[in-house]
Amino acid sequence: MLDLNPNSRLTPPPDLRRVLVVSDPAEGFSSNKQMTNLKAEAQEPFRFFKLYAFGSLAAGASLGLIIILTRLAAAIKVGRRRLTL
Repeated sequence: MLDLNPNSRLTPPPDLRRVLVVSDPAEGFSSNKQMTNLKAEAQEPFRFFKLYAFGSLAAGASLGLIIILTRLAAAIKVGRRRLTL
């Protein structure tokens, strides 16, 4: 255990003593919002990347669905005749 008595020979330097006796862990942050954002990032890392990746996949799937539906509508309109692709 570290002795913080100023008369002790084991007393850490003043800078280290200030770090060891911090009362508020969020003292260095400018606002609670910043601390909240950091906590959210710690709980769910890479959130922005996942949103971007899944959004891109959804956009590609939607485009594919539109293409398939237009080709299906054209095939139904032609009927029994062979549809040239």
